[in-house]
Amino acid sequence: MKFSYSPWLSALTVATTAATVTMVNVSPATAASMKYDLRINGIDVVSPALGGSTTINNVDIGYFTTNDSMDAIESVSLEMGDFLFFDQGEFENNGSQILFSNSAQPTQSVTLFDILSLPQESGGMVTGGATLINGDFSDSLSYKVTNNTPVPEPLTLLGSAAALGFGVGLKQEHSRRKNKVNK
Repeated sequence: MKFSYSPWLSALTVATTAATVTMVNVSPATAASMKYDLRINGIDVVSPALGGSTTINNVDIGYFTTNDSMDAIESVSLEMGDFLFFDQGEFENNGSQILFSNSAQPTQSVTLFDILSLPQESGGMVTGGATLINGDFSDSLSYKVTNNTPVPEPLTLLGSAAALGFGVGLKQEHSRRKNKVNK
């Protein structure tokens, strides 16, 4: 039996392979970072600049984002009042704690404990205990972390736009052919 080469079959294989690669690139497992809101509850922060203490009660102090495999913190934006800022974050002790620190003031930090159960679904929440350190001052506090809607990566947005464009184009072509046959 003789095997004959078919250019049509080759084109079909290439198209199928390209479609598979596209699907892998936009799969949910690699499509987004995870964004978490951090809410601190029940702490009095003493500030000489304010001439007294500021009570922080159940206040959203900011957010942090992780990569989808939960092994790195990508960005941090936390602020407590007008005088405590945290711009760095990292997982510690095999992911059981997160340490947030201030690059300008190394003595300022917030450590969240027992965060292995950080929610992966959007809207999920976890609560726990944390320690705030600001120079010689330290205090225990409670926190809530809520998983917000995932932040899409630019390639995911481009892939979605391309897929929608192809869909619209194919639908228009199908409508044209259908109208031509009906006439």
